[in-house]
Amino acid sequence: MNLPDILQLTSDAPNRVCRFEPYGRAHREQMVREVLGLANADVQDDRYIIFGAHHDGTTMNIIGLTDADKNFLEDDIARIGELIEPDLDIKVNYEIIDGKPIAVLHIRNCGDPPYVVKETVSERLQRGECWIRKDGKIGLALRSDLDRMYGKIQAADSPSVLVGFNGQADCQVLEVEIPDRADPPSKRAPQKLKRSQESDQLTSETSIARARIVNARMYVAETALTEADNTIKTKNASEEIRKKRADIYYFFEERAVKINFSILNKTRLTFEDATFELSFPRASDFDISDKIYSPPDQEQSSVEADLMGYPDVEKTRNSIRVCASLGTIQPEREVDTFECAIRLAVGTGWRGKKLGIHYALKAGNLKKPFTGRLKIKFSP
Repeated sequence: MNLPDILQLTSDAPNRVCRFEPYGRAHREQMVREVLGLANADVQDDRYIIFGAHHDGTTMNIIGLTDADKNFLEDDIARIGELIEPDLDIKVNYEIIDGKPIAVLHIRNCGDPPYVVKETVSERLQRGECWIRKDGKIGLALRSDLDRMYGKIQAADSPSVLVGFNGQADCQVLEVEIPDRADPPSKRAPQKLKRSQESDQLTSETSIARARIVNARMYVAETALTEADNTIKTKNASEEIRKKRADIYYFFEERAVKINFSILNKTRLTFEDATFELSFPRASDFDISDKIYSPPDQEQSSVEADLMGYPDVEKTRNSIRVCASLGTIQPEREVDTFECAIRLAVGTGWRGKKLGIHYALKAGNLKKPFTGRLKIKFSP
């Protein structure tokens, strides 16, 4: 919510409070009550305290702040973390309205209620008290308020984030067919390759014989023989490389199982600097490509491969880890985890079997990652 929208909120808005000046030590109790009241309020938006302004019920009046007020405000903010639990995500923005400085205390991501008094402030404000803002007023939370807060926590546990396959965040089990991999290029035309090799050998023998004659006639060194032999060896080595590249493209592109993943953020939080990690078992007859391979007759630089947006793949002795940065994930938003699907090379030995995948969704503003397990079922 931008500042003009915040200023236009009514005086009884559940997510905004206006104050002439910072609280200071004399009004520490009021500060804790109002911050708690906003944090526990039944609203989905962020919450705000505007310092240097007053709302008379119909009009917002800008009063402004002094330099001394700003110093008091910094002290107030430092004390909030000491007096309220769990921790709140708080920042202050200073703005100029009608030539007068004001401050906006921004309370974000209040997704872990109830928020309570962490340490006793005075006889009138004891540890464990829970305050809430309703109907423009701040008061002690009632049983019904606590039921609502705990109800949201329970709802969040079942579950608050969905992770699934191929554009369906509610699909935790994916059934796939294993592609036929019985005809790789290296096996596709063995006779043709054999004839090519025999031709190369014949050419080699002929070339060497002729070179010997020339060598004998011209009394030159054996260099001509060596060069002819090396030419044939280089050609054979190039053919082996070409066959290997063709097989890699066949297994990791033409006959690969290609899958992507989707995440649905069902919380009220915006996940910031999010990353998504998958852990696959390291098993026989199973592998994951570490990039998108180009056809064997097309060269591809490492820079071009990076531009394809393929996730990072790390292979260890026991697992294959796939990871990608997702940036920001908005509430009630479903996103694909990878720019392009990952490539699985799966052998026929997996037919009729299941493959378990562990995942973790992390974000800079989450205390702990969302974790879970997905499953791939390979058809018999």
